[in-house]
Amino acid sequence: MFWVIQENLKNEIGFERLLRAINLRSLPFEIIKIIPFSHDFVSEPHITEDAVIVSGSTVLSKIAMERGWKPGAFLNDNFDFSVWKEAYKGLLLNEDGTIEEFGKLDPKEPIFVRPCSDHKTFAGFIIEPDKLQTWQEQIFGISDGYATLTPETLVLSATPKLIYEEYRFFVIDGQVITGSLYKAGDHLRYSQDCDEEARAFAESAAQVWQPDRAFVIDIATTPNGPKIIEINCLTSSGFYEADVDCLVGALEKSFG
Repeated sequence: MFWVIQENLKNEIGFERLLRAINLRSLPFEIIKIIPFSHDFVSEPHITEDAVIVSGSTVLSKIAMERGWKPGAFLNDNFDFSVWKEAYKGLLLNEDGTIEEFGKLDPKEPIFVRPCSDHKTFAGFIIEPDKLQTWQEQIFGISDGYATLTPETLVLSATPKLIYEEYRFFVIDGQVITGSLYKAGDHLRYSQDCDEEARAFAESAAQVWQPDRAFVIDIATTPNGPKIIEINCLTSSGFYEADVDCLVGALEKSFG
């Protein structure tokens, strides 16, 4: 496949490993820049293959979908929480989660909040009521057309949960290809050593339902066993310490 890779704007820790894996296989690729607040490239990539895949931001994945690149990006409406909360009923960390407009949230206690969509408007986190109110007031004050978060943005809100560790697993055609620990308690910690129960849970969840042939699933270990935190688009997800070489090989085998 031809790989279209976004310039490493956020110093993604797996960026160099991705380039090594691609070069090791002598795969064609091009590193691109996206014009801010647009779906246009600074310079058009010179694509030399029929099969094209991307790696970068959610915007790059959207561009791939708009241009009809295949496989392009694994992104569709299934990645909205309103869809996968039904598909994974009984397996979710935030089983008690409700969907509300951001501007209408009015909790009396701290809540976990994240966007319903996989558009990376903001990362999910726990917030105090007073800080949420301040944030809402700031969003109400933004009137430009470039705002990605608006008072009407649908979000998931749920009670905070006790989490021991958080893992990311990369799934292709129902099989976990590789994974990484990315958080232990409240601390970021990256390791390719993954809890076997969490890995098995991720694979069993993939047998229940898959949002696309390739996707990312984040699993939490909790007092009640492993639970699904969220699912994400594979082509716009961070690698952490996952085996990127193994992932590239699996993607080439399945889609190249």
